[in-house]
Amino acid sequence: MPILVRDEDLRRLCAIATQTLGTVELEYECSDLISRDFTDIESALEYDNPPSKHIRGVKISAFRDFNSRFWLKLDSTPSNVFISIEGDEQTVTTLSDAVDDRLASMKPWYSFLARADFVSFGFTIFVTAYLAFLVAAAIGVFGPSSDMPMRSTLRGSATGYLLGFGAVTLILGISAALNRLRSSIFPLAAFAIGHGAEQYRRLELVRWTVVIGGVLSLAIGLLLRQ
Repeated sequence: MPILVRDEDLRRLCAIATQTLGTVELEYECSDLISRDFTDIESALEYDNPPSKHIRGVKISAFRDFNSRFWLKLDSTPSNVFISIEGDEQTVTTLSDAVDDRLASMKPWYSFLARADFVSFGFTIFVTAYLAFLVAAAIGVFGPSSDMPMRSTLRGSATGYLLGFGAVTLILGISAALNRLRSSIFPLAAFAIGHGAEQYRRLELVRWTVVIGGVLSLAIGLLLRQ
């Protein structure tokens, strides 16, 4: 689930946990591989979040006793939202509903793009094209004639396999590169805290340029075809 974490979002999540359970602690997982712990929301929001030590994940934990605990983790992994709640039925229901409502409001506008998987898309295109080729070959649309020498037939088959392998390698390579680019421009988790807020604003310009540019290119292409 793509999420955008701002100062106010952390305040609200901590307030929900505090009102229901009590003591709240936060932990930032940063790009310098150091975890930074905070005992309250105000000290956590004072973290500058510099580019060299930017936040990659946030953990919020709260507890009232050994039987009533809450743990929320937000990061950029594929399963980027993890919630664990222990307690009586009322505590679990109250926390779960409040956190779900807050997380729903934290979804960025580009959520559908952040989930795009170009590797799966590219592989699907290749498999579809390859199946179409096999069907065409089976019904005799193209392929070696029956009177061709065996050596030429084998050479043609080997060439076809090499071309197929090259096509798969090329498609997967391009798709992987597009996935990395997508993760940079449309991340699953964006932490607009401290310097991260300015970084998010700069990327917003890039995002809108990409989206608007893509829409305009498609519209112009459709107009030129008419």
